[in-house]
Amino acid sequence: MVSVKKKGGIWLSFFILSPLIFYLALPTFSLEQVWSVDYMFFVMLCLLVSFYPIHTEKSILFLTNGVSVAVFIIYGLFAEIVVTTLALLALMLRSNIKSDEHYRYPLNLLMFQLLSLVSAFAYYTVLPMVSDGGMSSFSLT
Repeated sequence: MVSVKKKGGIWLSFFILSPLIFYLALPTFSLEQVWSVDYMFFVMLCLLVSFYPIHTEKSILFLTNGVSVAVFIIYGLFAEIVVTTLALLALMLRSNIKSDEHYRYPLNLLMFQLLSLVSAFAYYTVLPMVSDGGMSSFSLT
């Protein structure tokens, strides 16, 4: 059982950190790309995947990561965070979370948003090493 104080701390940290994460991801935002038909297909695909999760004994497994990685590479971090957040909300609403466990919404959303931010940082850190001078100089001939 999670105490009321911890639940309040989870909600407070969500309301502080989530806008900050979106603000940090905002430079990767492009309005022209995000409102394209292709992006909407990715959103629908991610929502479709989240509506059909795999239920195990005590947990739920959903495979939206494959879609969100493609969205990140094509459209950037902001678009990926939006898609992941929508898919996670759809999954949790479909899972019928009890009223005394509503703290799971901000906790899961914050966890996935932080994971997206850290993964993007790692990707953008490694990208110059791979694209410019890394494997591009390797040849089989």
